[in-house]
Amino acid sequence: MSILKQLSSYSWYAKAVTAMAAFALEYGNFWHLCQVPRDDMLGRSLAVLNHVHAFERKRKDLSEYNLLVKNIFEIVKSLVELESIFKHGYGLKDVPSLTTAMHDFPVYVYWVVLALVSCACHIDILLGTS
Repeated sequence: MSILKQLSSYSWYAKAVTAMAAFALEYGNFWHLCQVPRDDMLGRSLAVLNHVHAFERKRKDLSEYNLLVKNIFEIVKSLVELESIFKHGYGLKDVPSLTTAMHDFPVYVYWVVLALVSCACHIDILLGTS
């Protein structure tokens, strides 16, 4: 809720995009450092600094986690497309369910932010930093 309060001046879809961008920075760093080859000394040093060295790769767990992140990304992408349709002036005549979808928009954004916070906490748990 504090994330949504900090972004209160943003539109709903911008809140979802901003939360996704913030998470993508942490997730990208985590994923990149998990893939560092053992002979890359600089990469291994960065992994140690970011506590990624403590994480033992379990491909099955990571593949399921990656699937979750991809699904969240698809939801955010759909929210942006829905906002675009709404802003381009489509009305009830063109898309009757648009009013219902826009009414539920804050709930969708809330769940996206909640899922991203959960994913970020899960990364911390995987790395042993929480």
